[in-house]
Amino acid sequence: MKYFYFFLLNILTISALGDLRVPDLSIRLGSERNTYSLNEVIQLNVTFTNLTDHTSSITLPGSKNKGKRMLYLAYYMADSNDFYTNIFTESREMNMDTSMLGQVYWKNLDAHKSVSIPLFLNDTHNFRTKNAAHHALPNLPNGIYKVVAWYAPFDEPYVDYIFGKINPFGDSDDDFSTHKIYLEEQTASNYFDLILTDNPTIPKWVSTSNCPKNCKLCKAIDNSHWTKIKKIISKQTDYSSKYEMGKTDTSWCQPHRNIAWISPPPDAILSSLPSFTHNSVIFRNQKGNHYLFITWQLGRIYRFRSIALQLLHASSRLNLSIPSSNANYKKLTRLNPLP
Repeated sequence: MKYFYFFLLNILTISALGDLRVPDLSIRLGSERNTYSLNEVIQLNVTFTNLTDHTSSITLPGSKNKGKRMLYLAYYMADSNDFYTNIFTESREMNMDTSMLGQVYWKNLDAHKSVSIPLFLNDTHNFRTKNAAHHALPNLPNGIYKVVAWYAPFDEPYVDYIFGKINPFGDSDDDFSTHKIYLEEQTASNYFDLILTDNPTIPKWVSTSNCPKNCKLCKAIDNSHWTKIKKIISKQTDYSSKYEMGKTDTSWCQPHRNIAWISPPPDAILSSLPSFTHNSVIFRNQKGNHYLFITWQLGRIYRFRSIALQLLHASSRLNLSIPSSNANYKKLTRLNPLP
């Protein structure tokens, strides 16, 4: 009889495991190093990966500056028995300057593709004006801490169009029948080991072919010379492709000593001419982090030539083969600091 119960128990266990869903979204918290001092600006990177087999959308904090945080951090300490004690959790209520309109960002992710965004701790200069910097490291003694990033997007308007909510019992209202990403009310990242010490080891930048020791771009960033930076980026931009936004990335988009982050290009642009694409970028130097917005014009219409051809055709019915537009035109038009 005991063998029958043993067999039945194994069948029930296998059945229970079979009901577990593979997560739709992976959230990974990391940094270029683990050891920091209490007072330095710390850059953490949050990477979202679409684990489904289809393209789906997610929401990112963007320039959101009021309401509840979409991403917030929790700090833990672990004892010798791997028992974790929560010692601090960020308040979800934001306290930012709202004189400028803020908004969340929707991002399409193809199957198994990722997108990363930065979070900055101790960036007091940008704390109240930039969402990424609206995080303060708590006053902790030196030691080793486990940090988790919590993702809570369901407070945003229209989020039900891109996410399905998983209830506490592991089910959804639509029985997982759509191509949405299904999440619980809040989703946690991995635990990141943050080591606080008075004398952190800061690795030296290793020169590369894209960022050599005498890198002109990084030197211009050191001097906050935005006009010169615009000229360098314009010169290093690949203009050979008309609408492939990924093709605008050349050596300036590779890892650089003074570039903290570059946003991905927009998911779509207008097909009419002229159109525009853009990147947000965060430069860093001795004065702190600097948020800028770069815009490229794609395509060009020769307005006066177009008007002349229309008038000529209306008066004489002549169709001259003179181009009135240039679909291959691409130019960096603006590099502006964000307010």
